Amino acid sequence: MPVDHEFGGQHTELKLSIIEKYLRAFSSALQNKFSQLWYIDAFAGTGKRTVKVEARGEDLFDAEVPESVEQRRGSAQIAIDIRPPFHRLIFIESKQRYCNALRPPIVASGILRYSNPIG
Repeated sequence: MPVDHEFGGQHTELKLSIIEKYLRAFSSALQNKFSQLWYIDAFAGTGKRTVKVEARGEDLFDAEVPESVEQRRGSAQIAIDIRPPFHRLIFIESKQRYCNALRPPIVASGILRYSNPIG
């Protein structure tokens, strides 16, 4: 059963966009300078988040858009997707159900080790 992780607003969109740009630049610039690059996320969550997109009425240029719910990447999934990849990703999350939801994208990414000290 999917775990909804609903949070944030426009500031979250901006923050995650900045994080992604920074991580891309960081991993590219430093990949040959250090033997390993690590990423640590102390509030990893599920790797994605649920966002409610408000309905928008019809206007002169656009048709009406009904309210919808979208799944968007969170910081953990963004870090998993970064290329060149980090050598080690450390995700810290206190909620067991969020840890369980984060496991499939970690496994799908080809990251060889996964550990959850909580359970």
